[in-house]
Amino acid sequence: MRVIIADDEPAALTSLEILLNTEPQVEIVATCINGIEAVKAITLYKPDLVFLDIQMPEMDGIEVLKTLDNSHLCCYVFVTAYDKYAVEAFNRSAVDYLLKPYDDERFFKSLKKAKQIILNKRTLESSLSLQKLIALIGDTDGFQRNYVKRLVSKSNGNTIVVAVDEIKFIEAQGNFVHLHTHNHVRVGNYTFKKLLQILDPDRFIQIHKSFIVCVDFIEIIEPYFHGDYILTLKDKDKTKLKLSRNFKPSLDLILN
Repeated sequence: MRVIIADDEPAALTSLEILLNTEPQVEIVATCINGIEAVKAITLYKPDLVFLDIQMPEMDGIEVLKTLDNSHLCCYVFVTAYDKYAVEAFNRSAVDYLLKPYDDERFFKSLKKAKQIILNKRTLESSLSLQKLIALIGDTDGFQRNYVKRLVSKSNGNTIVVAVDEIKFIEAQGNFVHLHTHNHVRVGNYTFKKLLQILDPDRFIQIHKSFIVCVDFIEIIEPYFHGDYILTLKDKDKTKLKLSRNFKPSLDLILN
């Protein structure tokens, strides 16, 4: 796990180095003493995790994230003596917020949390890469996979055909799913696992344990709390759906 530390206080920077060096799987790739150095190092080394002081000369930690925006997606833990920045930090998708002075137990709790998020991200990326590899192999053998163009809904004994192109998002409801189109909400007897196998993964992705969304209908992606996001859809109601941070890498891979 590649880590960068950015803190203008030498004692605080050294303390973080000592704690991180007790972790054999951690590699400190850079240390920075101001925000400008942090931006350059994050851009150059593309770390998995950054410990970022908020109050630094030339550019503070919040401005660092604003400058980077989504150009490099990694985990950030803010470290500061001022708790007034906590809300802004979480709005900027911080994994955690370490308030100085903190003890070793609090530090390692934060590190453990970051490790789990990084592991979830890598697992998702590996899964998506494998899916694309399988599709590529299928294409080279002349067996390009055909994804379904229609789903079926049952209502009062009738069978209703729902065109996949009309589906904005799919919502899990107990043992069934709700297929949301512009004009209707249809009930389908599908599991998320089955839907993710039969729908085109370049168009439909899971963003939450309860939602699959069609990326064609996404209009706005807004940062929310604790690394989550809010998606606004292109419909008359401006439907908003929560994107869990564990599913963010799958959306990034498709949009990029």
